[in-house]
Amino acid sequence: MLLLLPLLDGCKKVEPAPAEIDDLFHWMWGKVDEGEDAEIVEGLANLDLAVDGAGLEDPIDGSLTVLTTEEAALVGVTDRDPALAAGIFLANTFPCDFDQLEQILSYGPQDELYTGVYKSYSRDYATDRDDWLAGDIPRLEYTLDYTATVITSQYSAHMNGLIRRVAEFDDTDVPSGPFLLQRSVMPQPGQFGADGEGKGRSMDQDYQLEIYWPHGGDRVLHAYAMWRQADWGAGFDSNDSGVQRTLLNSLIDWDKDTAKLCEEGRP
Repeated sequence: MLLLLPLLDGCKKVEPAPAEIDDLFHWMWGKVDEGEDAEIVEGLANLDLAVDGAGLEDPIDGSLTVLTTEEAALVGVTDRDPALAAGIFLANTFPCDFDQLEQILSYGPQDELYTGVYKSYSRDYATDRDDWLAGDIPRLEYTLDYTATVITSQYSAHMNGLIRRVAEFDDTDVPSGPFLLQRSVMPQPGQFGADGEGKGRSMDQDYQLEIYWPHGGDRVLHAYAMWRQADWGAGFDSNDSGVQRTLLNSLIDWDKDTAKLCEEGRP
């Protein structure tokens, strides 16, 4: 079987993936860089079961336990306490051809696709997008700088990002592949306002993990985990349930916009 080949080749042992949603997101976070495809496929099978991928129609969401210092260090953040970043997750489904989804996720000027979201946006690739889209390389790496408004407050941030494609697989326990892991990390705190306008507001930490996999026909499942430490002033911070609900609703709207882009064949 294809999934046994890494073991036969002498690679490290494939450890069992967890079964619970919270454990799975943490486990997947630790596998983005060094995880074997076979390991990640097992994790996806468990995640698909945990969110009832076969029957999922409406979005499901909830809270996540905080990242550990070791998990934050995996992405180079060692100068802040990740326990201060509140964790949330969303699992959703929308119609899209998977090849078209890869075009959308990897497109440079995202502000051209998602209008009204960013005041400014720029992405610089560290690996070649055309090679990635052609399947010649498994990882598309980039940095991005953006300015956006959240809860009437404008902030700017720099982020490191990557999209990893796990190769097509064939196994009775999981949907057919390939599927994608997308990770975005803010290596340094974001900045609010200018000339004192950002007083009392902060965007100290932002860790995001997205997982996309096809599930029959043109249906895509999207699992999203975010750990964020931010304070927008006036008592609105990342631990506030109202703020979390607003953010989760915006992620659902993002999927709706992505589905529309898929329908229109953009970019």
